[in-house]
This record gives sequence, C-alpha cells and structure tokens, in this order.
Amino acid sequence: DLFAGEKERKTMEALLMTPVNRATLLFAKWLTIASVGAITGIVTLIVVALEIGLLTENLKKAVSFGDNAYIIIGLAVFIAIIYAMFNASLLMLTSIIGKTVKESQSYSTPVMMLAVLPTMIISGIGINELGFEHFAIPIMNLFSILKELLFGVVDYEHIILTLASNLICMIIVFIIGRVLFMKDKWVIN
Repeated sequence: DLFAGEKERKTMEALLMTPVNRATLLFAKWLTIASVGAITGIVTLIVVALEIGLLTENLKKAVSFGDNAYIIIGLAVFIAIIYAMFNASLLMLTSIIGKTVKESQSYSTPVMMLAVLPTMIISGIGINELGFEHFAIPIMNLFSILKELLFGVVDYEHIILTLASNLICMIIVFIIGRVLFMKDKWVIN
C-alpha cells in the first residue's frame, strides 16, 4: 500500500504537491516499511528465544552459545534488520511499478516467496559444507549465517560477505526504485 495505494486512492498527486522533496518522501516511505519489518523480526527473535528458554528442555540444552551468546544474539538482530531493509526495498519497487494495491501484491508475492527457496536449500546442507556461494547470494546468505549462528559458529568473514552482498543489492534495488519514483509515468496513474 506504500505507493500503489496512494495511486489507487488518487492521493499521490496531492502528496507530490507538498513542499517535500521526492527523494525524502521515497526514503521516508522506505524507512517506514523497513522499521515495521525490523520490529517484527526482532519481536519474532524474542518470542523464539523465550519459547526455547521457557518451554523446552532438550532444545535449550542443544542451543547453548556459551561465551558467544551476546555476539550471536546481536548478530541475529542485526541480520533481521538487514533482511527487513532488503525486503522493504523490494516491496517499494513492486509498489511503485503496480498501479493498484492488488497489482502490486501480485508482483510482490513471487518476490516474497523467494525467501522460502533458500530455506529449503540450506536445510539440507551442514554448516561444514557451506561455501562461498552460500554467503555471496543475497537472502540465501542470511539463512546461511543464521544457521551458523544457531550452531554457535561466528565467522566474521562470512558475516562481512553476507552484509556486503545484501547491502549492495539493497542499494541497487533502492536506486532503481528512486529512478522510477522520479518519473511521473510510474508515480501518477
């Protein structure tokens, strides 16, 4: 509903007439959806941690991070924020391209379903079998890092590679969205 809803309700023209710069408007809308996604990710991590800590016994023993607990928890939160920012960029792009909310949702559904594929690929691979490609491919690398963290492995080379590839792709998608948002053809119905 970011941009497609504004176009569908015919409020985009009024929004563009305000004295706010288009780039600022675009960034504010992106930051809104990234914030909501990051909060959702952090709350999900907290709920999973509470479930493991309070409702299980065997899993609590298996997921013992030892001295790296605070590093692993901090990295998991940071990865959830990066994932939310990446998804916000993709959703922003599909919302700019779509003329209506329904059309935007039909564009974003396959994009969001791509997150399921890496989970299926990574689930059959052991942490010792993870290679460079698992940490270089965006979205897949987030699940690879989370798998390593779950087993208590903190490999800073993998973390930097993961963050760099996701940030590069996120910036590219954001720039494409900005270019489209600057053209009236994509913004006004």
